[in-house]
Amino acid sequence: MVKAGSAGSPNQARLDAMVAGFGQAAIEAAAPVTGERVLDVGCGAGTSSLALSARVGAGGQVLGVDLSEPLIGPGARACATG
Repeated sequence: MVKAGSAGSPNQARLDAMVAGFGQAAIEAAAPVTGERVLDVGCGAGTSSLALSARVGAGGQVLGVDLSEPLIGPGARACATG
């Protein structure tokens, strides 16, 4: 049995695809600009954090937090490699 939100969840890719539109809509509504600092609450594996990072650029900063510890590791690695 795999716990929800775990990195090995067979449904994780499907869940990411299902919520992608909501994340993009939230990013558009927040309208982050170059140099801003952004807090991404519920960042999961970092998909939205990466998109936010592209918006704020090298002069900005994105901090992602999530309750799902198994997703934080892969998310942090994905964000570190860009």
